[in-house]
Amino acid sequence: MAKGLIHIYTGEGKGKTTCSTGQAVRATGQDFNVCIVQFIKGISKEAGEYKLISESLPEMELIRSKLYHPMFLKKKPTQTELEDEAERTFELAKEKANSGKFDLLVMDGINNVVSSNRPSWKRVANLLVAKPDKLEIVLTGRDAHPKSQSIADYVTEMLIIKHPYDN
Repeated sequence: MAKGLIHIYTGEGKGKTTCSTGQAVRATGQDFNVCIVQFIKGISKEAGEYKLISESLPEMELIRSKLYHPMFLKKKPTQTELEDEAERTFELAKEKANSGKFDLLVMDGINNVVSSNRPSWKRVANLLVAKPDKLEIVLTGRDAHPKSQSIADYVTEMLIIKHPYDN
């Protein structure tokens, strides 16, 4: 890990958060310092990754945004509330990226918020280009920005072949 690589997990299919969380667990097992910043996941303590990390992997840092994605809520937050929370969460991720403390930074769900342009793709791209050399970064979420492939070292698209919601 002399040169940290950039990974993108995107697409409509299931598994983006699961894949990035697995990567974070493996890195922690190799004594790497890991931070996961989750965008639009809410602060619920019921999520499986939250329970695992808080109970079994206290050395891993997990930051969760305060708001859920509107698709999971009956009472929808306003667009301004979502954008402000995405900005706040991005600033935390940027702080972690530049701290020099971490070997792996996962920005889970960032593709979703970038697609609504808050934070802008340009700001995320600047973070990726200026990141510390050894920092590995993972970006997840649907609708990865088209220019992401030119910056990333790995791009994986999760596809839906069959899903229970189809029925």
